Amino acid sequence: MIGSVMLLFRRSAFAFVLSLALGGMLQQVIMLARTEYETVYSPLILAGIIAVVTLVFTLVARSDRSTTRMSRTAVVILVVMLALGLIIYAIGLALLQPGFAGNILYLMALFVDFQFLLPAAVAVPVHWLLLRAVVSKPIVE
Repeated sequence: MIGSVMLLFRRSAFAFVLSLALGGMLQQVIMLARTEYETVYSPLILAGIIAVVTLVFTLVARSDRSTTRMSRTAVVILVVMLALGLIIYAIGLALLQPGFAGNILYLMALFVDFQFLLPAAVAVPVHWLLLRAVVSKPIVE
């Protein structure tokens, strides 16, 4: 029992680090492509989002040892991220106005979508792939 719990937490920690590395690389590439250099705190916010994804997947893997539940969790998280991104984009687009500083909310919506939600979405398949293997193994006592 303790061995399977330790395996789960080691895999969760590895999934967090791997997701943060992949998401951080994607975030940095997007920042360079969009020429946004003053975003010092972006990796910290991304780490917080990925930590929440890690916590959710670890709790699901710990509470219910079902690969179906892991798959459903991955789909739900991706759908929530997609819906949140679309809602933020729609609000920014709806409040787009001509004139001085009329596009600030639109640019903020693009910033949130590209700097946080897109790189954080990388964490979902990484966690699903790594933690699904732990869930499918039988518990050894």
